[in-house]
Amino acid sequence: MAADLKGVLTTLSNALPLGIDGQRYAQWMLRDGVSYDVVRADVVAAMNAVNLEELSAFGDLIYVTPDVQFEYPTGGSIYKMPRLSDLDRPTPRKGKTTGHSVDLWKVGDAIGGTEDYFMDARRAVINSSISELLLAGRNTWEIDVLTRFFTNTENQLGSYGYDVGFCDGSTTVQYAPLQFNGKVFTTAHNHYVGYDSATKTLADVFDGLALLVTEHGHQPPLIAYVSESDTATIRALTNYIKPVDVEWDRGGLTSGNIYREPGQTLAPPAVGGRYMGGYDSNYARILLYASNRIPSGYVGVFKSYGTNDPRNPIAVRIHPNIGFGYYIAEIPSYVTTWPVKVIEVYNRYGVSANGMGAFPRTAGAAGYLSSAATWVNPTIA
Repeated sequence: MAADLKGVLTTLSNALPLGIDGQRYAQWMLRDGVSYDVVRADVVAAMNAVNLEELSAFGDLIYVTPDVQFEYPTGGSIYKMPRLSDLDRPTPRKGKTTGHSVDLWKVGDAIGGTEDYFMDARRAVINSSISELLLAGRNTWEIDVLTRFFTNTENQLGSYGYDVGFCDGSTTVQYAPLQFNGKVFTTAHNHYVGYDSATKTLADVFDGLALLVTEHGHQPPLIAYVSESDTATIRALTNYIKPVDVEWDRGGLTSGNIYREPGQTLAPPAVGGRYMGGYDSNYARILLYASNRIPSGYVGVFKSYGTNDPRNPIAVRIHPNIGFGYYIAEIPSYVTTWPVKVIEVYNRYGVSANGMGAFPRTAGAAGYLSSAATWVNPTIA
């Protein structure tokens, strides 16, 4: 009987015949065989890392608190304390207050599968699921924090409560910051300002916002959020400061003292975004952070008092029984989740302007440079 000849040996001669699925065998060989307990431990480790990252990245902007509301003084001008004779007694006074509420949201997501899935799944697929879940949570949290910073919307909570931003000249929650350094503020005082791009530049925005913050007694340096798409424009500004220490060589001068003058920039604080240097405004030196979440033309300037300081501009409300960050809803037993085992991850928080400190709702301000020349709330994405 003649041999069955196929011709010259080639790579194609090694292909698996019909009836054998090499991809399925490759998937079987690449399985890792992890258990539900191992996956849960990986979720906990990744979750704790993200919690620490959020607090570290935005710690200089926020203050974490279980407070459900803030009440603080209002009224604008402050009287002069009267002079008294030996027989005079001062008249008792009662301060006027206003306040606002802080909402508390619950967000969550889950990953899971059957016991067979965990036993035969590739570790890379499971790790990808964990990464995407926590990245979605981090995105949601960052968007909520920055949205509260850059919007003057008053969100009604219940029948009479309102969650608010910085001073915005509101007619709903009346607030006039107390007088400082001889300057009187009214309920029309506004920290959300539009700038006309026909006559103004980002330099005017930096100057205007720096004044709005420092005129309440918040001392320099300040911090600013800017749009990543505006970085080239900002770097071209005269008063832009590079994000490195430099020395200015003044040896080429023809008059005056000849010496080398050291330059210095301040160390970058814990603020979400890409550190890109500074800007020397007329009222304060400002450290700049660029973010793709912020649309072009928008700038947010604020004073930070340190990581998680009660005087920071934004308050993040937490549940007192849970604390800050993501947590897992504990499962009582495997039986209750058979045949599908699910790991549920939640976060409970709310975001508002901070109502603590000597001058509440004044440590931040936002500006918008556009042809409309008016403030428009951006979409933070």
